[in-house]
Amino acid sequence: MNIAVLGAGVMGRLTERVAAESGIGVAGVVEPLEGGRLENLGQKTHVVIDFSHPDNTDALCGFCAERGVKAVIGCTGHSAEQKERIRKLAESCGVVMSANFSYGLNVLLSLAGQAAALLGDGFDTELCETHHRRKTDAPSGTALALLEVLKGVGGGGKEAVFDRRGRGQRRENEIGVSVLRGGGVCGRHEVMFLGEAETLTLCHTALDRSVFARGALTAAQWLCDGDKKGFFTMSDVLKGGERYD
Repeated sequence: MNIAVLGAGVMGRLTERVAAESGIGVAGVVEPLEGGRLENLGQKTHVVIDFSHPDNTDALCGFCAERGVKAVIGCTGHSAEQKERIRKLAESCGVVMSANFSYGLNVLLSLAGQAAALLGDGFDTELCETHHRRKTDAPSGTALALLEVLKGVGGGGKEAVFDRRGRGQRRENEIGVSVLRGGGVCGRHEVMFLGEAETLTLCHTALDRSVFARGALTAAQWLCDGDKKGFFTMSDVLKGGERYD
């Protein structure tokens, strides 16, 4: 398997390094902000791993559709139109799209939904995420993914609250979302279920960014195994596939 990496930031370069250490071919790292183009890659590419920016969606989808290349998309903040373009691509070329490629975090997504369903309306739900001081989006894409899982339990009807200043008492249908930024924290996501007499907390902490690169490479290999086509998430990948631990 040969990969190309779209985006030469921290995650792009880290994915390049982890791939090389794992014996995976790297056709190149493309940085659009520096004038880089996927079309200029000199080697055969089986999968593009995108850790760049949603602004590059058209270029990514155009390249993959034209050459039959699969895509693993790890950037967040896509518009509805961009998401539709990606889903259209997935009809002919396999796509794995995830806000977070950590194995543990994707288990947290599943556990949070299960806990919310089992505990029911007798418990209030709060979500807190912490990231390094340089992160530009808030809440994180991962926190929003967790929020969607929690809002979808019990027929929906839950409302996310991002700022409680002057709001008075907590309402029953609220899911509070708190954001912390500071230091060099790779990522910490905490879901709390608070009852009158007990509290359950589910928490995932990423200790090293390499977990995201390894998860993305696992997703890329999983797509190539059996030449999969369609739209998938990391939850699909975790059901089977060689892991790059």
